[in-house]
Amino acid sequence: MLVSIRSRMIASHFGMMLLAMLILGPSSYVLMKYYLQQQRSADLQFIARHVAGMLDQRLLDSGQRLRQIAEGRVVREFPETARLAAAGEYFSRFRQRFPMIAYLDENGWEEVKVVEGKRLPYLEDQSSNPLFKLARKHPNRALLGPLAPSPENGQPMLTLIYGIQRYFGDEFVGALLARMPLSELTRILDDIEVGKSGYLVLIENSGRILAYPDPQRIMQQLPKTALKEKAVRSALNGDVGGREGTVLGVHGLVAYAPLRQLDASLMVVLPYGEFIAGPVEVRNTIFLILLGISLLGVLVAILLANRLTRPILDLTAAALRISQGDFSARLKDGGEGEISALVKAFNRMVRELRNSTVSRQYFDRIVGHMQQGLLLVGLDGKVRNVNRAACRLFGKEEDDLLGVPLEQLIAEPGADRTDWLQTLLSNPGVRESEKVLLTPEGRVRVRLSWTVLEDGSGTVREIACLFSPEAGQPAKGNS
Repeated sequence: MLVSIRSRMIASHFGMMLLAMLILGPSSYVLMKYYLQQQRSADLQFIARHVAGMLDQRLLDSGQRLRQIAEGRVVREFPETARLAAAGEYFSRFRQRFPMIAYLDENGWEEVKVVEGKRLPYLEDQSSNPLFKLARKHPNRALLGPLAPSPENGQPMLTLIYGIQRYFGDEFVGALLARMPLSELTRILDDIEVGKSGYLVLIENSGRILAYPDPQRIMQQLPKTALKEKAVRSALNGDVGGREGTVLGVHGLVAYAPLRQLDASLMVVLPYGEFIAGPVEVRNTIFLILLGISLLGVLVAILLANRLTRPILDLTAAALRISQGDFSARLKDGGEGEISALVKAFNRMVRELRNSTVSRQYFDRIVGHMQQGLLLVGLDGKVRNVNRAACRLFGKEEDDLLGVPLEQLIAEPGADRTDWLQTLLSNPGVRESEKVLLTPEGRVRVRLSWTVLEDGSGTVREIACLFSPEAGQPAKGNS
């Protein structure tokens, strides 16, 4: 139990600081986490849109490059000249971008085919290729075909075709068919940093993985469990946005954006562990700051408690000394305020008490050396105080006289307490009369003088009775 003011003040202050930590700590962490998650998600969405735009632009550049190749002099004159060697040498110049380029005649037969800079002797019929049919329908445009493994090395390839139709005569004369490695498109993804452990995923809308940090997953279909994830479904639907989700078993913040030139979507994944590390670090920092503030607050509370309770403790010690008769105790005035007023009042009380005690002791010494007996009688008619002479006169100890009704000490038949009080209080001032006292030696005639004692407000407090024995005059009936 906390019984002292000091301990209560410290405990209450510490409790307030602890309550503030319990409220501010979790709430600030939740708000900070929410804000950082929104900010981080916005950053990931920007990366997704930006990189998706870069991939689209790279595909457009590849189509534009194929158009430039088709507009070259060797290709324009090929239907008339059929210069196979020149065409093969011309196509081999572009093997870095297009490892395979083939010239198709108007019927879809390959007339020249260059793979990795070498002209192949065997040619194929591409007339049934849906992409060739599409090129005849939409000539003079670079068209992107489906992704397929290369017949030569099995490497995933993007197929492009450009139908050639002469403006003069409106005659379709052939097409350029080219294949570009998927890695040529996705290699820029390796240069994009997403935090320390984040990565990018390129997925066809059919669910086939085109780019992933693990090469073993490329060209594989997403598992059915992955297709059920909301983030994956949103990406495959061509949505633009971001959310917290799971991609191939990795839970984190996911952003997605579609590729306009390719039936695919780009996903940016930041593992949740890396994201939450930032808020946790900030949370720990805030906790340490709050802890430091709390400790500082407790220290301040202890100092304030000591400053407030020290005068009270000094007051207690001084009161104990006064109770033991040491009236030299004094308290230092610390300034202003309630404590200062209490200290001043206490010091004033000590001075007055010391003065009154000295006066009382002086009065007691005078009364104690009086030859006459003195009784102080209260308004209830009982003796409140006596001196030594009165004790000798009545032949009793002080304790035997205190509390005894006055009428029991005076031999006056028929007198009761009410009559005595009426007699003593009838007229304030000094009165005298002769009375007979009942003592162990017998009856003693005395002269009784009395006076009414009033306080400063005029209220009667006590009656002082002074007994003077008449020497040589014993009372009648003395046995």
